[in-house]
Amino acid sequence: MAVCWIGNCPFMFLIMLVEPIWVEPLFNDFGPMKNKALEAKVLALADRAGIEGSHVFEVNKSVDTKNSMPMLRGSSAQNA
Repeated sequence: MAVCWIGNCPFMFLIMLVEPIWVEPLFNDFGPMKNKALEAKVLALADRAGIEGSHVFEVNKSVDTKNSMPMLRGSSAQNA
């Protein structure tokens, strides 16, 4: 059981890096935040949490769904 879990770790790590960078843009149109006040609040919250070099993008999911929920993606490798 542990060997299977350890064997999957590199694959899962690769997926965590590849999916937000190359797969998500195929299905979503990311752009700059239109509401600059909200962007400033999100970046201030990230700064307080110790997340440096963060970026905030907006994606219009209303064309795909009527659900109201945030879509949060990222990793520290993207900020490098």
